[in-house]
Amino acid sequence: MEEPSVSATTPSVSSPDKKALRTRTINMKRGSIRFQKGMTIKANLSATLQGGQVDVRQSVKLPPEEDLNEWLAINTFLFYEIATNVSESCESFCTEESCPAMTAGPSVSYAWADGKKVKKPIELPAPKYCEALFEWVFEQLSDTSLFPQDDETKFPKNFKKVVSTIHKRLFRVYAHIFHSHFSQVQEAGGEAHLNSSFKHLMYFILEFNLVEEDELLPLKNLITLLKEKDAKKT
Repeated sequence: MEEPSVSATTPSVSSPDKKALRTRTINMKRGSIRFQKGMTIKANLSATLQGGQVDVRQSVKLPPEEDLNEWLAINTFLFYEIATNVSESCESFCTEESCPAMTAGPSVSYAWADGKKVKKPIELPAPKYCEALFEWVFEQLSDTSLFPQDDETKFPKNFKKVVSTIHKRLFRVYAHIFHSHFSQVQEAGGEAHLNSSFKHLMYFILEFNLVEEDELLPLKNLITLLKEKDAKKT
């Protein structure tokens, strides 16, 4: 990992105000063409999933005549929204006491760095890590030099790299939940939603080669299992 874990004595970053973050996110949604498109995709996907009519592997593919960067942008907004909802559903049992570090199994620990506010990786409790992560993603999505909010402005040349970093970090949220809280999610009746949300993200990542293979290792067995199950359906 490019963000090695460090000692717990390393100073932590301040957490964003959740209410303020959500309010700003709502405001951003209202003015974002791409977020609105992403919500349309989400609504259509949810409806067809419930009816068993959609193959998620096909739903992530670039539609004919759609611009690649536009498609990456639309779905990045969508996956951010879904991941924040999944994370919030785990707030009652993913606490600083239960998860003093952001881990994905006994041998994987993530330390936080964003390259600007926090240049040297620091270890944070999982809830604080996720808060910092979502704050950082929000800042990327609301930066119009990275994610133009009109159809006339061009995407930056490094856009796919930006999107890849976002997806790598969103993947880590799922990796932590599956390794640390899956049984609790099951007890709360959220297993189906967690699985479908992750599978959608997983196939999008694989379709566009957004995350390096070693970053996917914490959920390698789950990825293989989901792919094998889907292969049997065809």
